[in-house]
Amino acid sequence: MPGYTDVIGEDLGIISHTPSVDFANFKAVITVEIHGGFIQTKFKKMDADGVNIYRRRKGAVDWLFLARATQIPFEQTFVLDVPGQPEIWQYRSYGVLLDNEVGYPSDIIEVVYAQ
Repeated sequence: MPGYTDVIGEDLGIISHTPSVDFANFKAVITVEIHGGFIQTKFKKMDADGVNIYRRRKGAVDWLFLARATQIPFEQTFVLDVPGQPEIWQYRSYGVLLDNEVGYPSDIIEVVYAQ
């Protein structure tokens, strides 16, 4: 069939994809950067479907789920609690495969956000 590829076959479920990554030991990798009023998170999907991104204020215990990111980069904007007062945020992520978090969390990345 003209134009047919293995990727199309995988998308249609005709051929199965065998991941080359050990998801039991998968560790997500992210970078976080500030760009003119928003925070940009980049990640390496490898064979995962995407990543779940979490953040918390520095010193907090609980992580807040932000989003499941499947497109790179993931961009986030938010309003400071006190205008003009920078906030320190920590980010981490988990790889996601078939709607389940897999492996270990990424390293914690810390950023100072000010609008």
